[in-house]
Amino acid sequence: MLRVSTMKKVNTIHEVPETSKGKGKKVKRNLDVHLDEESGSGAECNDASEQDNDSGSGISSVKKKKAKPLNVNCRVEQFGLLMEGLEGEKMEVVESMGFGHLKHLSGQAMNKELGYWLMTRVNADTGELMAGDGREFTLSSEQVQCVLGIPKGERPVPLQMDDTNKVEIDKICRWFSKVEYGKASISIVDAKEYVLGEEVDSEKYRVAFLVVLLGMFLCPTTNFSSLASELTPALCAAEEASQYDWCSFVLDFLLRRARAFSHSFDKDGYAVGCGGCTYFLVIFYLDRLRRPPVRWGEYPRVKVFDKDLLKNVAEADRRNSGDFGKTKSVDVAYGEVHPRAARDIYPTESLTFAEEDEVGVVVDVVSRVIGEKTSGGKMVDFVFQLTVVLLPMMQPQNHPSPSPTKYMFPLAPFHQIHNH
Repeated sequence: MLRVSTMKKVNTIHEVPETSKGKGKKVKRNLDVHLDEESGSGAECNDASEQDNDSGSGISSVKKKKAKPLNVNCRVEQFGLLMEGLEGEKMEVVESMGFGHLKHLSGQAMNKELGYWLMTRVNADTGELMAGDGREFTLSSEQVQCVLGIPKGERPVPLQMDDTNKVEIDKICRWFSKVEYGKASISIVDAKEYVLGEEVDSEKYRVAFLVVLLGMFLCPTTNFSSLASELTPALCAAEEASQYDWCSFVLDFLLRRARAFSHSFDKDGYAVGCGGCTYFLVIFYLDRLRRPPVRWGEYPRVKVFDKDLLKNVAEADRRNSGDFGKTKSVDVAYGEVHPRAARDIYPTESLTFAEEDEVGVVVDVVSRVIGEKTSGGKMVDFVFQLTVVLLPMMQPQNHPSPSPTKYMFPLAPFHQIHNH
């Protein structure tokens, strides 16, 4: 059947929570989406049929309204340079905190336009990211861990100052606070100087690195010189950083910044900048484009995308209008087999008649256990293929005869079940 790709406008509704001034309202945002009329799913558009149709929500329309460059505050390149300069005892401290994988950011760069475009497609209320073809992906802390490789411990990162951490916060402020515009704040600049300096006091160094990490990469804001005041309590987790859930912390911060970004964008058609770790969004999004997978199954994903690959994949997704979303997305999740990965396996050897009988026994028993009949069905085919692969692996060395007792799992109980 002929597939016809058409451009449709999808109204996404962002619900603004109730405030003291009145009830929440729903703001409609038009997003250009290519829909496959046969299946209803997103379809890949091509340059020949692509229309430069600005919905008023893309980066192309923003450029027409504002002469300033799109501002994405996730400073990947600068933080990567800092990580490149850490070695020896300093890197040991960083690795003990659980952030060693971020060394792969060395030599990386942020595609600011793609990061900005993705922020226009985040629904902060539902925690979803909409791809260019309309497919929605629910964001989770597990994805943050798969992409960045940062700790996802059992302890929540501190969010408020109280009697348990007030003394610790006061000490941190004495180390790195500065007064700017009549207000005291934690200086990212001073913390960065300490991280790159000669002194390596373990406690102070951990705090300094965490200030830089949060302020430049994981939880950046429009203020490049000072850490957001809401992040100050989190610095108390520096000493035992690996035991805290930084993945949830980073995602929650990103969604809060996405909500503020959405409010400005829907109101003015433009937002000055966007905070949060948009680099996570970029890698997450590129991993879900309908293209051959890049070293799928290798984690964290931050070490897979180098600067050139990220640029090439992003540019291939750019439409003629300048917006992104040209490539169709694919429904895939980290930890699963990629649907576009080759599934063929060359058989190492043929089974003997005796082994085929044993395969049949296992297929029958396992199928009964999972509630499937051996007379047919895709599940039976899957069990058969799985058993063919596993039986040779379970055969001990120097045991030539194909017998049910030669395998490392006990077949006798299975035979008993089968007989019943």
